[in-house]
Amino acid sequence: MEDQRTEWKETWKDDCLKTICGFANAEGGVMTIGVDDNGNVVGVEDPKTLLKQIPDTIRNRTGIVPFVRLDTAEPPYTISILVEKSPSKVYLDGRLYKRSGSTTQLVSGPELEATIIENAGSSWTEYPIEGVSGSDLSPVAIQEFRDLCKASGRLTPEEAELPVEDLLSKLDLTVDGKLKRATVLMFHSEPGRILGPTYVKIGMFDGPELLFLDEFSGPLISMVGRIVDIL
Repeated sequence: MEDQRTEWKETWKDDCLKTICGFANAEGGVMTIGVDDNGNVVGVEDPKTLLKQIPDTIRNRTGIVPFVRLDTAEPPYTISILVEKSPSKVYLDGRLYKRSGSTTQLVSGPELEATIIENAGSSWTEYPIEGVSGSDLSPVAIQEFRDLCKASGRLTPEEAELPVEDLLSKLDLTVDGKLKRATVLMFHSEPGRILGPTYVKIGMFDGPELLFLDEFSGPLISMVGRIVDIL
């Protein structure tokens, strides 16, 4: 039966490339052409042409070169395409597919964003955010940070009082004038509104019984003291 690493197709179509990409972006797998969804062998026509067409198409459209073989010496012919797990992400027409169970899924949303960042060699916190500027940050959180920098000697008093944009740039908290995710996480009054759920939960248990549970949100720089107090 079809599963994470097995796919059956009655005929070869360009749509098969999605599954090929899905295999390469997951654990690898085998696609067999000439078998219906129930596992019945229906065979393929002109296997000689397919043995050339399939690897050429896969290479030209995805950049990978799988092993393509003829499974049977006489009709009904079936062809298997063996796809290894790729060390880097494989795209089809700019889209990313991934094998999940017996289905091939289009990767989108946060998972796609995280993949792009990973491939670019950056961490999640280093990625720039559009549409947010220094004026959107919490003045209270910024001032708390200035005070901590001066108290610790991290910055001189003059450096600590630089305008917000200059201060963030000096501390490498911007990319081409855009705030990094780390910056929003540290200083925005509602980072969860921009980055998705961002909070800290602290609970105390007595065996299986939950004695209390506290949840903190807001600028990370302001949460640290509150968290330590609770602990």
